[in-house]
Amino acid sequence: MHSRTSRLFMALLALGFVLGAGGTVLAQAQVTADDFNQLGWRWVGPVNFSGRITEFAVPLGQTQVYYVLTASGGLWKTEDAGTHFEPLFEKYG
Repeated sequence: MHSRTSRLFMALLALGFVLGAGGTVLAQAQVTADDFNQLGWRWVGPVNFSGRITEFAVPLGQTQVYYVLTASGGLWKTEDAGTHFEPLFEKYG
């Protein structure tokens, strides 16, 4: 009896997830371009910025590789789409 109750509970739980996900997709589909036009730019996060980025380059056909140049003279490279960076030219700025 316990096993049958557990299966029924799991089936109802799965059904709830499926129905809940369908409602989320429907709600997302109702966003229009006019909704975005009402949004304004605002600052989020720390007030004092450091490490200003002056240039950003992505080699053709290499979507995981980025080169980032900072205002202080540092050149950084990532080969995993920005998860990890290695300094290439950081001491000469």
